[in-house]
Amino acid sequence: MADENTAPENSVAENSTFDEQRKFPRVKTDVKVGILQSNGKMAYARIKNLSLGGIYVQAEYSADKGKKFQVEFSLSIKEKMYKVIAQCKVVYIHYGSEEIVYLGMGFVKFKDDGKEKISEYIQTRL
Repeated sequence: MADENTAPENSVAENSTFDEQRKFPRVKTDVKVGILQSNGKMAYARIKNLSLGGIYVQAEYSADKGKKFQVEFSLSIKEKMYKVIAQCKVVYIHYGSEEIVYLGMGFVKFKDDGKEKISEYIQTRL
């Protein structure tokens, strides 16, 4: 059984029909996210939508499907900033125009109270 900081299996769908398969409500957002690369450097992108299952990221680079990354981002909840650190897995890749890539990343596990902060953030925006 997964602990409370582990995301559910298949949290973000793996194909273009994932809107029909969503298990969690999602909210549109525009939040800067740091993605820790295997070389130890942080790359930055924008979270375009967020759910308890994962994030949809707009980036200027791609990643291999199935690859896991640590992500870090801050959420503003009731005029306070909260840092979320989580491990994510790339489950969906869409190539946009002009070198823009969209990555669907499912949460694998959270550090500290990240899952609760995401839930609180989403509730304030539904």
